[in-house]
Amino acid sequence: MVSTEMMALNARADAVQFWPEMYFYDRAAIVLSRLLNIDAGVRFCPLDERRYLRANHWLDQRCLAFFN
Repeated sequence: MVSTEMMALNARADAVQFWPEMYFYDRAAIVLSRLLNIDAGVRFCPLDERRYLRANHWLDQRCLAFFN
């Protein structure tokens, strides 16, 4: 069974490779996906993945700004 969480983790972990123009880098997701041995083929469709990453990037930037 494919879970949304696995797809989300892969999107974050592989963003640099698949969407370099977004400048999205999540070191924790990269490490976690390898430690959990998540199948890299478990992905959102490209349009949904890009939307997901765009929303997460926005949220990540707001959280970093708040805590810095």
